[in-house]
Amino acid sequence: MAKKKKAAPKSKAKSKAKTLKAKTLRAKAGVKKAPKKAAQKKAAKKRPAKRSSAKAVTPSGLRVQLPPALEERVRALAATMNVPLEQLLVMALGEFTEAWEDHMQTIGDLNHGDDRMQIVVPSEEAKKEE
Repeated sequence: MAKKKKAAPKSKAKSKAKTLKAKTLRAKAGVKKAPKKAAQKKAAKKRPAKRSSAKAVTPSGLRVQLPPALEERVRALAATMNVPLEQLLVMALGEFTEAWEDHMQTIGDLNHGDDRMQIVVPSEEAKKEE
């Protein structure tokens, strides 16, 4: 195969001559070149605020209907504790779930007859020593 020859680079004089010729032709034809528009700055994209690692998990939604009396009590407690209502409800549900999971685990162990499971109720004397 024959190698193709590289095209010789255009000289600056030739490119200037072409530009001058184009300007002359436009001037004779009465065509005005549109003025260049000033460069406009692009608006900076807003970056989303970084979230703390504690809130990295996106919570799912849950709708709960409370009796009016209980709702008033929960709202009053949230105001007294100076925490948002949602945070108070998350805390309450977390504690409730932990307590009942432990309870159900204990009941399950007792039903299976696990000999290693012992429930010890401290005596009044032991409570006083603590």
